[in-house]
Amino acid sequence: MKSTVNLLPDARVWLWLSCIALAVALFYRAGLDQRPVHTDEAVNAVITAERLENGTYQYDPHDRHGPSLSWLESYVFKFHGVKSLSQMDSATLRLSSVFTVAATVLILGLLPEFITGATMASALLLALGAPFVFYGRYGLHEPILIFSTLLLIGSLSRFWLTGHLRWALLVGLSAGLAICTKESALISFLCLGLSYFILVKIKSTRTALMNLKSALVDEKRVRFSISLVILVISIVTLLGYSSMGQNPSGFYDFFKSLPLLTHRAAGSGHEKPWFTYITWLIKPTELSFPFFGWIVLLFGVVGAVRSFLPNSTAFLIQFLVIYGLLILTIYSLTPYKTPWLMLEFLLPAVVVAGYGMASIWNFPENKPNPILQRSVTLLTLFLLIRQTDRLCFRYQNDSQNPFCYSGTSPDLERLSKRLDYVASLNQTTSPFIIAVVSKDYWPLPWYLRQFNHVGYFTELPDHLNQNAVILL
Repeated sequence: MKSTVNLLPDARVWLWLSCIALAVALFYRAGLDQRPVHTDEAVNAVITAERLENGTYQYDPHDRHGPSLSWLESYVFKFHGVKSLSQMDSATLRLSSVFTVAATVLILGLLPEFITGATMASALLLALGAPFVFYGRYGLHEPILIFSTLLLIGSLSRFWLTGHLRWALLVGLSAGLAICTKESALISFLCLGLSYFILVKIKSTRTALMNLKSALVDEKRVRFSISLVILVISIVTLLGYSSMGQNPSGFYDFFKSLPLLTHRAAGSGHEKPWFTYITWLIKPTELSFPFFGWIVLLFGVVGAVRSFLPNSTAFLIQFLVIYGLLILTIYSLTPYKTPWLMLEFLLPAVVVAGYGMASIWNFPENKPNPILQRSVTLLTLFLLIRQTDRLCFRYQNDSQNPFCYSGTSPDLERLSKRLDYVASLNQTTSPFIIAVVSKDYWPLPWYLRQFNHVGYFTELPDHLNQNAVILL
């Protein structure tokens, strides 16, 4: 049973990927403003507002992430004519993630297709899987991180199969983008390197890898490409963290942040048992059965087993199996856990599962079975859509939703309306002053963004003529 490798999917597959990406861009936008803004979204919105108003980005190495999200969000807001925090709305705030997930679906087309339909199956799992839909509608860094990681893997594959230097350039750009998204991208790079090291130590996979290599990929080109990649990564990281040279200290602050990763990984209030990610994915809740987790697990096992069968040429699938397991292991053993971090190991998982799903489609012996293909596809689509509809649209802010982590109370939306009413009763010409007293006041800066005189304190000041006080 030997797989065939297509260097790039044919025009029909690209057409279908484009249709799925377009559907994601439209489908994910439905009801974007119906869920309260999460604390992390509010923080990111304030950072983006500062970039819009001042034209620069100030990196905070202690409790923030890289500049790529605020950069992308700022362009989305500019396109919609938004120039300040007070003009922002939650739907536009989340559009950057919607477009990023849609682009990620397209990037799947860069991966070699080891069996007919594998790319399409992976695209369906990515586009309809509840975790991707839920956080693809969040203003967070993770969608950009999985996009840049997949682009990195796809570019590496293209370079190995073709030897063209433009793919090496894209490797550097995608790696730089990942670093400019989250510092934890370095963990992904470590796992990528370990996965390659493990596989080349296995004689059969090393032989399969060398058989796939382009004749252009010789020692000289590899050395030049590595130098090119390092140069591009350095330039992108420098420009990103220094805000295009306007904040030179930001680049040095990035290196200061690396030791802080260890402290943050210890928990920082988000300590969870090692099995938490598995529970979030496969444990049934009152809202829905975890069809996505079960489907990815089932097809992922099929894909992993098939990729390691004798005479298999699916080196990339083998690579993604090991890479996904390494990421899952590291993140599971790390006390700090939030559900959106699952996207980093679910990304390779859906590609492996797509390969496994296509293997069933083509059973037996790589012969497409239309009846089996349609039956498996329709059943999978039905189950995925059922779970996604309930968790990502109907009950997206329910406490029983495993993806709704530290959700914001809808009462905050009513609070801002109440303050609007109180402010309208102010008969004096003096400004309406609001004092917020709390050690952790997020996401209030988002909900109070329309007020010009808001102060945040750990204790109420003695000399302040406030009109309203919010104690948390």
